Amino acid sequence: MGFGVPLIVLSSLGLVLTVPLFVWHGMSRNIPALSLIVWLFLMNLEILVSASIWSWGNFMTVFDGYGWCDVMIKLHTGAVPGILSCVSAICFNLWVVLSGSEFTSRWMSMSTKKKIAIDLASCWTLPVVLIGLSYIVQVFRFFVLKYSGCVAVVAQSYVTILIYSVWLVIASLFASVFAGLTLYQFFMRRKDASDLMKCSNSGLTLRRFCRLLVFCIMVILIMLPVSIYTFVVDVRYALPHFSWSEIHDPDLWIGLVIPDDSVKPIYDRWIYPLLTFATFLIFGLGTEAVSMYKRVLVFLGIHGLYRKVVRKNLEEEYKEQFSDQERTEIASSHFTKYEDIGKSNLICGSPHFEDDEKSLGSINMNYILRSPDDKV
Repeated sequence: MGFGVPLIVLSSLGLVLTVPLFVWHGMSRNIPALSLIVWLFLMNLEILVSASIWSWGNFMTVFDGYGWCDVMIKLHTGAVPGILSCVSAICFNLWVVLSGSEFTSRWMSMSTKKKIAIDLASCWTLPVVLIGLSYIVQVFRFFVLKYSGCVAVVAQSYVTILIYSVWLVIASLFASVFAGLTLYQFFMRRKDASDLMKCSNSGLTLRRFCRLLVFCIMVILIMLPVSIYTFVVDVRYALPHFSWSEIHDPDLWIGLVIPDDSVKPIYDRWIYPLLTFATFLIFGLGTEAVSMYKRVLVFLGIHGLYRKVVRKNLEEEYKEQFSDQERTEIASSHFTKYEDIGKSNLICGSPHFEDDEKSLGSINMNYILRSPDDKV
């Protein structure tokens, strides 16, 4: 079996988990987070396809990689700087919200289109530039390895360090600085943090802010060592000379499938799916995300599941807000109320749930689907 099946399973799950993450952040128009999820989606897709094609005994002859690998090696080149740029943009936005300065007012009063343009430029400029510059040091068209699939081959030169490796470290440090500033501001203003978020009209709640900050710190803790490792390896093996004619020899511009059956997957093939899982645990299980899943159930008309969700949601809200005695009084008064107007079936668990749902109207539906964060 080797490493093929684990890679396929992990990347498939990662691919599926990016969908609700993308929808949830899309609802809040969080461009940096959306951009980061796009990178995770693309990397999981590439890992899934590569593991599905080149993990078996016929990996030498099954597919030469032309076309697919030409695109994938460029995406891999931009993935790490792209993810770090997104994290930097997220941390910057969080820092702006907490700073409570005149700059915050100017930033929040900026038009939506201008904010989106700035966020897009912050997230995509560095990876796109590095993808373009990588051609300068690209020796072969691509290599294909068992399990890992498409791999870029660059020159062991100081030019590689200057136009690529060093920028990974810079991007990591830049993200770390903004994360540190945001964390410092949060601890300094933790008592007023909730009020600052409301005044900034950022749409952030304290819970969402904390999840974003924890997520950024987690990504930095993963990507910073990767960036430093890449930089150190490139410096260690860098040669003092650079020759355009030697590197861009037309005879070398080919794709090669490396006939090494004992090779193991490159480390980043494990990092991206695991990073996706961690991202889902932080964002995909929050109260806002769970509320979104409930709305999806309602939209799909899955009333059997929806009935259970309604009852569980009501029980949790009552337990949080009222004592045992108060809950007993409320349940009794509500039963009498609904009985008087012919609507007691919902609380009593009548099989006529669909009719009761329609008759209760939008007000009760909004109450049932309300998220605890709506009260912040």
